[in-house]
Amino acid sequence: EVIDATSYMTDTTIKTAYIAQKSNAYQIEFYLSKSENGAKAGYEQYVANLKAVAGTDSKKNTTVTKDTYSKYTDKAGDYYSVVVRIDKTYLYVRANTSYEKEINTILEGLGY
Repeated sequence: EVIDATSYMTDTTIKTAYIAQKSNAYQIEFYLSKSENGAKAGYEQYVANLKAVAGTDSKKNTTVTKDTYSKYTDKAGDYYSVVVRIDKTYLYVRANTSYEKEINTILEGLGY
């Protein structure tokens, strides 16, 4: 199920927001910012939050940054998390590690 969450956003840098949900499993949050700087700030905030939540429990994390692309993945406890930014867009997902392959397949299909 995909929900248009734009009207719920209080962050004025966000132009559009969608949440795609797999019932009782995970949700993928997608944001289109008004500017690339807004997307960078949103991406960086999600990464900072994930690092704070994972703390010393983080088993494996990776960061890739190129021109208009940034990706952070983390496995902490039983959770797999991904934050990706391309240009003015960014997305976030956090789910049980059993969904890692499924999530990566979806993100690849979306071009992320």
